[in-house]
Amino acid sequence: MKSTSSSSSDKKEIVERSQLFLLRNAFNTDIEFTTKEMRNNVHWLRQIIAVLIGILFGLIPVKGLYGLAGFFIVNAGFTTIYYSKFLEVEDADTKWELFQEGFMPSFACFLVSWIISYNL
Repeated sequence: MKSTSSSSSDKKEIVERSQLFLLRNAFNTDIEFTTKEMRNNVHWLRQIIAVLIGILFGLIPVKGLYGLAGFFIVNAGFTTIYYSKFLEVEDADTKWELFQEGFMPSFACFLVSWIISYNL
Protein backbone atom coordinates (compact mmCIF):
# COMPACT_ATOMS: atom_id res chain seq x y z
CA MET A 1 0.00 0.00 0.00
CA LYS A 2 1.48 3.32 -1.07
CA SER A 3 1.43 6.37 1.06
CA THR A 4 -0.21 9.50 -0.31
CA SER A 5 2.55 11.74 1.02
CA SER A 6 5.43 12.52 -1.30
CA SER A 7 8.76 10.97 -0.61
CA SER A 8 11.72 12.95 0.66
CA SER A 9 13.60 12.29 -2.57
CA ASP A 10 10.99 14.31 -4.46
CA LYS A 11 11.44 17.42 -2.34
CA LYS A 12 14.56 19.33 -1.59
CA GLU A 13 15.11 19.12 2.13
CA ILE A 14 16.36 22.16 3.94
CA VAL A 15 18.45 21.15 6.90
CA GLU A 16 18.64 23.77 9.59
CA ARG A 17 22.07 23.84 11.16
CA SER A 18 22.49 24.57 14.85
CA GLN A 19 23.77 27.92 16.05
CA LEU A 20 26.72 26.20 17.72
CA PHE A 21 27.71 24.70 14.37
CA LEU A 22 27.38 28.11 12.73
CA LEU A 23 29.53 29.82 15.37
CA ARG A 24 32.19 27.11 15.21
CA ASN A 25 32.40 27.51 11.45
CA ALA A 26 31.88 31.28 11.34
CA PHE A 27 35.40 31.91 10.03
CA ASN A 28 35.51 28.87 7.71
CA THR A 29 35.39 30.18 4.15
CA ASP A 30 34.66 26.72 2.71
CA ILE A 31 31.11 26.61 4.07
CA GLU A 32 28.22 28.26 2.22
CA PHE A 33 25.79 30.08 4.48
CA THR A 34 22.23 31.08 3.71
CA THR A 35 21.25 34.71 4.27
CA LYS A 36 19.49 33.75 7.49
CA GLU A 37 22.58 31.91 8.75
CA MET A 38 24.79 34.88 7.87
CA ARG A 39 22.49 37.21 9.78
CA ASN A 40 22.49 34.88 12.80
CA ASN A 41 26.28 34.64 12.75
CA VAL A 42 26.75 38.40 12.53
CA HIS A 43 24.21 38.93 15.30
CA TRP A 44 25.76 36.52 17.79
CA LEU A 45 29.36 37.35 16.96
CA ARG A 46 28.55 41.01 17.58
CA GLN A 47 27.14 40.12 21.01
CA ILE A 48 30.29 38.21 21.92
CA ILE A 49 32.57 41.01 20.68
CA ALA A 50 30.48 43.62 22.55
CA VAL A 51 30.75 41.79 25.87
CA LEU A 52 34.50 41.31 25.43
CA ILE A 53 35.04 44.97 24.50
CA GLY A 54 32.87 46.08 27.44
CA ILE A 55 34.88 44.00 29.91
CA LEU A 56 38.16 45.22 28.42
CA PHE A 57 37.10 48.89 28.48
CA GLY A 58 35.85 48.51 32.06
CA LEU A 59 39.11 47.00 33.25
CA ILE A 60 41.39 49.52 31.46
CA PRO A 61 39.26 51.90 32.54
CA VAL A 62 38.00 53.84 29.56
CA LYS A 63 35.55 56.66 30.32
CA GLY A 64 32.90 58.59 28.46
CA LEU A 65 32.88 59.37 24.78
CA TYR A 66 36.17 57.55 24.18
CA GLY A 67 34.56 54.27 25.21
CA LEU A 68 31.49 54.80 23.06
CA ALA A 69 33.55 55.84 20.04
CA GLY A 70 35.90 52.90 20.56
CA PHE A 71 32.97 50.49 20.66
CA PHE A 72 31.42 51.89 17.49
CA ILE A 73 34.73 51.77 15.62
CA VAL A 74 35.58 48.20 16.69
CA ASN A 75 32.03 46.95 16.11
CA ALA A 76 31.72 48.51 12.65
CA GLY A 77 35.24 47.43 11.71
CA PHE A 78 34.66 43.84 12.80
CA THR A 79 31.37 43.60 10.93
CA THR A 80 32.80 45.09 7.75
CA ILE A 81 35.85 42.83 7.77
CA TYR A 82 33.76 39.77 8.61
CA TYR A 83 31.25 40.11 5.80
CA SER A 84 33.79 41.15 3.17
CA LYS A 85 36.66 38.77 3.97
CA PHE A 86 34.98 35.69 5.46
CA LEU A 87 31.44 35.73 4.07
CA GLU A 88 32.54 37.33 0.77
CA VAL A 89 29.25 39.21 0.36
CA GLU A 90 29.12 41.45 -2.69
CA ASP A 91 25.48 42.56 -2.77
CA ALA A 92 25.12 46.10 -1.37
CA ASP A 93 21.68 45.44 0.12
CA THR A 94 22.87 42.32 1.92
CA LYS A 95 25.92 44.20 3.23
CA TRP A 96 23.67 46.89 4.68
CA GLU A 97 21.40 44.26 6.29
CA LEU A 98 24.40 42.55 7.85
CA PHE A 99 25.84 45.86 9.01
CA GLN A 100 22.61 46.65 10.87
CA GLU A 101 21.98 43.14 12.18
CA GLY A 102 22.23 42.97 15.96
CA PHE A 103 23.70 46.43 16.44
CA MET A 104 21.41 47.71 19.20
CA PRO A 105 21.46 44.47 21.23
CA SER A 106 25.26 44.44 20.98
CA PHE A 107 25.35 48.07 22.13
CA ALA A 108 23.23 47.12 25.15
CA CYS A 109 25.52 44.15 25.93
CA PHE A 110 28.53 46.44 25.64
CA LEU A 111 27.06 49.03 28.00
CA VAL A 112 26.06 46.46 30.63
CA SER A 113 29.43 44.68 30.58
CA TRP A 114 31.34 47.98 30.50
CA ILE A 115 29.46 49.42 33.48
CA ILE A 116 29.68 46.23 35.54
CA SER A 117 33.38 45.66 34.91
CA TYR A 118 34.20 49.35 35.46
CA ASN A 119 32.46 49.36 38.85
CA LEU A 120 34.10 46.18 40.15
